[in-house]
Amino acid sequence: MREICLHFALCLTLCLFSYYLPAQSLDSYSGEEYTLISDELIKERLSKIQNNVVKPQFTPAVRSYIRTYTVKKRDKVEAMLGRTAIYYPLFDRLLAEFGLPSDLKYLSVVESALDAHAVSRSGAVGLWQFMPPTGKEYGLSINSRVDERKDPEKATRAALTYLSRLYRKYGNWELALAAYNGGPGRVNRAVKRGRSKNFWRIRRYLPRETRAYVPAYIAATYISHYYQDHDLVPVYPDIEFQMTEMVKIYDQLSFEEVAQTTGTPMYIIEYLNPSYKRKYIPANYRGSNLVLPQERMAVFKSLYRIPDSAQQSYAVGERIAAPKISTNAIPTGSIKLNYQVDIGDDIDNIASAYQCSVADIKNWNRLTSSKLKYGQQLTIYLSKKTLQPVNVLDPLTLVDLAPLSTSHVEEVVLEPVTLLVLENEGSAKKKKRRVKAKQKIRYVTHKIKRGESLYSIAAQYEGVTINDLIELNKIDSAEAVQPGKKIKIKQK
Repeated sequence: MREICLHFALCLTLCLFSYYLPAQSLDSYSGEEYTLISDELIKERLSKIQNNVVKPQFTPAVRSYIRTYTVKKRDKVEAMLGRTAIYYPLFDRLLAEFGLPSDLKYLSVVESALDAHAVSRSGAVGLWQFMPPTGKEYGLSINSRVDERKDPEKATRAALTYLSRLYRKYGNWELALAAYNGGPGRVNRAVKRGRSKNFWRIRRYLPRETRAYVPAYIAATYISHYYQDHDLVPVYPDIEFQMTEMVKIYDQLSFEEVAQTTGTPMYIIEYLNPSYKRKYIPANYRGSNLVLPQERMAVFKSLYRIPDSAQQSYAVGERIAAPKISTNAIPTGSIKLNYQVDIGDDIDNIASAYQCSVADIKNWNRLTSSKLKYGQQLTIYLSKKTLQPVNVLDPLTLVDLAPLSTSHVEEVVLEPVTLLVLENEGSAKKKKRRVKAKQKIRYVTHKIKRGESLYSIAAQYEGVTINDLIELNKIDSAEAVQPGKKIKIKQK
């Protein structure tokens, strides 16, 4: 009987606790339990966000979307946050080119959760969710071979062109975003009925989905700023998906040929080039985009004649004859050497020591990765006029790098990434000035925090790029960008 009474008392206590629990609170996952975040804290955080598109407001709809992001769909949000490392650099570059606010990049979170393959129930496709008529209106090709709504670069250009037009029409971003979602016709009718161009005043005259679109954008902005406070951990993709380069292709080119000549796995080519339906790039007089990891692109460019265009993009012209081994041009009168990988060697040091590129070594040895194993045999081709074999583990070894009729090495300074060679080409004053500049170089150590990516770390230091971090710290995998690890940053 006592146990029954205790059980009843416990149930009554829980009921009373639930009844008096503040209704206006937001559950946020922390570890294996849910904690409560008050609406006042959410309001305070929103008030601190400087957004040049929409002034963040706290409404029931905004609260509902934040709860969806932080509680209901945590796995999907963590994957989406990881993809920011792929797409935000592209968005930032194009937004700056168009002269638009950088905060517009959060709109793609609402549209597609940064998934280039996203397809809505109504048939909208891609990062920016274009319907076929609108996509074609803004220059995107959609046919049996290609769907450029999935092309990150082309679809982003089309979306920014459309958004620019809508902003010029309405004069404020709230209505421009609503029109992007529901169409200008629906917004025009709502403006006419509400006799106002204030989104918050006319939203009741809009369809339900469009009515919630701006609140969803505010919630996406919030989660992009405060995901760490909700214990959301981005799932970043491998570094080869983050560090990419794009060229323009005008002639037909198959994915299989790209894979064979550059050593790029097929799944990487398909992921980075989602707009092509049949695993080949069709001929296109306007040019089609090919995106590859940067190291693979260096190999690709060495196999094709790629002239610069006025837009600083690239056009693939005549193919350089290449056998199954994708050969870089072997130096004339070269010497073939066999090199055995020693303890502490890496491909960058070997390339520096033998005055060739990493792409050369990978081509000559059919390597698909930059990782080397102790005892591995490498083939290296050296020009007789460049240098003789040196010990890679002794980077201060002085060697003749050029014929004596030109110049010779006087001083070799070991830097964290490469060997900096100061040549005796000028006066003593010129040499002294170089030494002084070298002494001013300063490095700082950054301890990687939970949720940080190379993109977010680089943004914290003025003048530092993702490439700087990769090269200085020899990052070749996502494992090198883990919480608690330290990386070196060169201050500029």
